Amino acid sequence: MKHILVKKNNTVYLAIEYEDRRRTRKIILAMVRGWRAKLAYNTLNFKPDGWSEEVSRAYVWLNVLKIAKDKWIARKYLNILREMKKHEIHFWALKFSTDRVKAGRAWKAFYDA
Repeated sequence: MKHILVKKNNTVYLAIEYEDRRRTRKIILAMVRGWRAKLAYNTLNFKPDGWSEEVSRAYVWLNVLKIAKDKWIARKYLNILREMKKHEIHFWALKFSTDRVKAGRAWKAFYDA
């Protein structure tokens, strides 16, 4: 099992890739399209190992990109995310994995001031 970042046409997604009965399957964790996909692909890079801080950061970043209205706000969020410590990243990863809508609202409440 490994985490991969895939770019197809105008879409970027983070997925888990695993072997199942001689077939490779993917579970998509987060996906963005359009200008968000270009920005995500240019800013993300990690090694496809197990779950790590880099993968958590990528997961949170793709979910935060979905709520960004424009590129300026997205870059502001990226700077916030780069300064976060490990425990903060895992907190937001947990929030986005349980309820994306409420987590998005909470993110905006914390960081859109």
